[in-house]
Amino acid sequence: MVLEQVGDSAWLAEGKLVNFHGFPFPTRSVVVQLRSGDLWVWSPIKLSDGLIGELDRLGRVTHLVSPNKIHHLYLQDWMARYPEAQVWGLPSVIEQQRHVVEVGGRVRQLVSLGVV
Repeated sequence: MVLEQVGDSAWLAEGKLVNFHGFPFPTRSVVVQLRSGDLWVWSPIKLSDGLIGELDRLGRVTHLVSPNKIHHLYLQDWMARYPEAQVWGLPSVIEQQRHVVEVGGRVRQLVSLGVV
């Protein structure tokens, strides 16, 4: 099991270590099931078949949140897998992701969290 349930409608997914300025840095996602049954994903980790299967059984991924510059590493893969999801991020993340806003032949709107 990839997702660890930590509340009635909240799960954690542990990712692999990534290199952050020469140091190993752990990755972790939080998945919240909204009242609608849709899923909100904070800091998307590397996708795997197991994670995709568990998410798809829980609901429809409709929100991807990339809260800072390191949390964008796997965003492109998530955007491709869940093309209808709204993508949220800091202005710096949005600027980094400008090259991936066209997915599946359509332009994606990235929404700024408005925090500097």
